[in-house]
Amino acid sequence: MSKIIKWFSVVFLVGASLACTREVHESGKALIKLPEKSVVYNSSHKAADPTGLSEIECFAVFVSVPELNLNYCEGTNAALEMKNFSYHDFYGTFSSGSIIELEVPTGPEREFAVIGFAKDYGTICSDLKFQDTDNLSSPFLIGSSGLVDLLGGSQEVGITVDLNVATTYKMGDCYGPNTPTGGDGNNGGTPVVDTPTANFSYNTLGDMFYFKDSPITSLLPSISGLSNPTFTVSPALPTGLALNSTTGEISGTPTVAASAIDYTFIVTDSDGTSYSDTRHFGVAIQFIVNVNTDTGDLASNGICDDGSGNCTLRAAINEAQTTTNDVHIMVGNQNIYLDSQLIMTKASGDLHIVGSGYNNSILDGQNSTQILSIQGSGSGLVVLTQLSLINAEAYSSPGGAVNVAGTYSGQLKVDQSKFSGNNASAGAAINFPSINGSLEVSESEFSLNTTSAGGGAIHTYTKTINITKTLFNSNSASADGGALYIAQQTTSNSLDITNSTFYNNSIGLYQKGAAIYISGAGTDYDANVINNTFASNSDSVGTSGDIHKDNSAMNIFVANNIFESTGSVPYDCVSDGGGAITSLGGNVTMSSGSNCSSDPNDIEYSGTSLGSYMDNGGLFWSLAIYGSGAPAVDVGISTYCALFDGDQRGSAYPRISGTSCDAGAIEF
Repeated sequence: MSKIIKWFSVVFLVGASLACTREVHESGKALIKLPEKSVVYNSSHKAADPTGLSEIECFAVFVSVPELNLNYCEGTNAALEMKNFSYHDFYGTFSSGSIIELEVPTGPEREFAVIGFAKDYGTICSDLKFQDTDNLSSPFLIGSSGLVDLLGGSQEVGITVDLNVATTYKMGDCYGPNTPTGGDGNNGGTPVVDTPTANFSYNTLGDMFYFKDSPITSLLPSISGLSNPTFTVSPALPTGLALNSTTGEISGTPTVAASAIDYTFIVTDSDGTSYSDTRHFGVAIQFIVNVNTDTGDLASNGICDDGSGNCTLRAAINEAQTTTNDVHIMVGNQNIYLDSQLIMTKASGDLHIVGSGYNNSILDGQNSTQILSIQGSGSGLVVLTQLSLINAEAYSSPGGAVNVAGTYSGQLKVDQSKFSGNNASAGAAINFPSINGSLEVSESEFSLNTTSAGGGAIHTYTKTINITKTLFNSNSASADGGALYIAQQTTSNSLDITNSTFYNNSIGLYQKGAAIYISGAGTDYDANVINNTFASNSDSVGTSGDIHKDNSAMNIFVANNIFESTGSVPYDCVSDGGGAITSLGGNVTMSSGSNCSSDPNDIEYSGTSLGSYMDNGGLFWSLAIYGSGAPAVDVGISTYCALFDGDQRGSAYPRISGTSCDAGAIEF
């Protein structure tokens, strides 16, 4: 059995005060410093065999005074039967690390014991009343002093910690009429010092990458409540980085690329107590694009060089193919005019193309070429962030701006980026047909993209799709799906569309899904369409809807959406085939025949909730609610709003600002 804390002291200062008993006895004051928690982890609060003190947060102190036969606990079970002990004096429950002051009658054969408990359900430490409603776990004997003669003067007594397990302890109701007062509640003892809870964290070290051969900004941990700590880390830091064992500072220059993994930092206090903080990071290769020309790499040698000493975007992507490590390509304030398609065939490792803002870092297909093709059988992550991809022309091919080809099964992540003016035969902005991949889009804009087939902005078959806080404006498809064409084919699919605006998207004659078309053979999953705004989306004959589900056994759940597609679109939702489109409430619609408003908490009305299409804050334009009297204000189902950290404009705009959240993508 692990012994985390060897002993802690009980100091007696003998005086002439009175004990809380029926008889007068000389007593002394005992100061007891309770143990701190240990970092040793015990997964169950009610484990029969704890290996440390990590789960023990509350402590009870008992004192045996045999000749007085003290009986402070006069509830349903007067005696406190503690295995081999019979402690008649109960001194309350206290938090780990506390210093408490007790009055203890002097005399021979006194015995002190400390019992530990884990807190259940996050409750604070409370006095012990061991009934069915208690929020404390089974007790564990932390240790005892043995028999001690307290005859006067100052005396220090050590209590050995041996973590004996005693799940058979029985404790009575200590809320009788003669129980002492004080403590954390009703059961005696007074905390005189509350030792600060230890704090240890590398607050600025999150899920991130450092870069090979680039010095890092030194990191110091946030730390308090510890004395003369020492620091270690497991496993060892990437080559070139060092941890100062005295200060916890991380510094240095990483010299070798390393995949992102978990590193556990451990701080050990002078009393042997340890705390840990686990962080996930790695060391990536970084290429910095310094010109806007479109020339390739001179040689595959780990150096981005087009032969003129410059690093172009094309040269950086060429070099990224040659390594299994993660690569970050940094694009500055550059408008890069592409002469031909950029091809990424990276077999392993992640690729990040990072701009300096979608207005500053622009990849332009010049209305003559596709922009990026992701090919091969890789399974890594491709990230496009803070970029604009515009004016791609794919002619008779899918995926104007981004085409995921081959059997690629990784993840494509798009963040804070803009796709505009792209053209293709399907998925003018993004085509992702791989059925085993993953697509994530956040805080982005897709506008004025056009396809001669389906998916004006995005055409995808991939199994996992998450689109949030994104604007789809004026995209058009000659076939199905004015903005999105989704046809998931496999089992265990996932589809979530949240906090997004679909405005002025359109489809061709007799086509389906003015904004979103969903089909496919997948049957064992549900789709969620929550807190979106649909307005002015249209077809040419009025037989479709904003959302059209076709030939699929899946179920689509809609909640807290605004549907204001008027004119030729009389229906908000159309469901053909198996499955259903089911309202969860909070939807606001102008159509009395809407298939999206089947819940009692939906609202149908003849007016409008929306103001003009304009800049309402955030990265991209939106359709905000026109005012406090709009039908969409405070009608959303809060359960679903609480899932989000902000509305379409980002986390700076809380999703709930009134009595409830609003319907639609923008909170009033």
